[in-house]
Amino acid sequence: MEEFKGRFSGHQTFPLRYGWLYKYVDTAETLPLEGDEACSKTSTKASREDLMVRWGVGKNMVDAIKYWAKQANANVVNSNYKQIHDVDPYLESLSSIWLLHWELCKNYTELNSFRVFFSYYNGLQVSKESYLEFMKQLWDKEHFLENAEKGSLVKLPSDGSLKKDIAVLFQTFSKPLQRKASEDSFLSPLTELGLIKPLDRSTFICELEYRHSLSDDVFLFATLEYLSKVFSEPEAASTISFDHFLTSPGSPARVFRLSQSELEQRLSMVEERTAHGVGWTDTQGLRQIQVADKEAFSPVKIQMVLDKILSKARK
Repeated sequence: MEEFKGRFSGHQTFPLRYGWLYKYVDTAETLPLEGDEACSKTSTKASREDLMVRWGVGKNMVDAIKYWAKQANANVVNSNYKQIHDVDPYLESLSSIWLLHWELCKNYTELNSFRVFFSYYNGLQVSKESYLEFMKQLWDKEHFLENAEKGSLVKLPSDGSLKKDIAVLFQTFSKPLQRKASEDSFLSPLTELGLIKPLDRSTFICELEYRHSLSDDVFLFATLEYLSKVFSEPEAASTISFDHFLTSPGSPARVFRLSQSELEQRLSMVEERTAHGVGWTDTQGLRQIQVADKEAFSPVKIQMVLDKILSKARK
């Protein structure tokens, strides 16, 4: 039985910005940071004041940078993001940004506004007000279990706190309707993906468009990572339904907001790239994803795909 936890604060109402993850990782390589896995428990940690000076920001922004680093697993030794940083520290490649998006959203059991959006929201338009109502209705329906032994549930924060978290979601993923060129450095890299777009001052579009900038390699990587978790138990079945992959929280189809037709095309590519180790069938309306060889998503194979993506980002 899955357990969830809520994390609706910590960003200090700041969306992710270009350069923040670079600041964090670059600093963590030479200075012990609280919460970083590479930091020895006995090391003297850099204080908030130290980081304010080093990063040239205020104390709330220091907390925000550390929050986003943790969300992206930039504080984890040899994480996917650390490997991205090694070859594309400034996130100049769109594939690096898609990987960052996957890294941020795949952990659907730690709930916040952006993870809920990319695992549960089905609408094609949204506003801050309608999304607030959606989250309340979702909590009434899903009853996210926090502690199975105690039977306790994850609680939503107050409306005021939740509205702040929702505002950060839209600032992180949507470009403002109007902005000056001098403001580009304050944008989030995730706005480049076009997953959420402003329609007017209060409404956003989040249609299931074809993701032209999402490379086959990134989709393959995310799919293999996802399947490695779905089929992690030795006795796990060798099939899952197409609809499960399309709608399941934390799946690549959800996180990348793919249409059904695009998912069909992408899965055909996965079947070819894995030499039928992972395939899918559509027989008399019964659509299934079949795993013929679990080695197709072994850690070695997954790393090989990531290495290929990063080799292109390096160029």
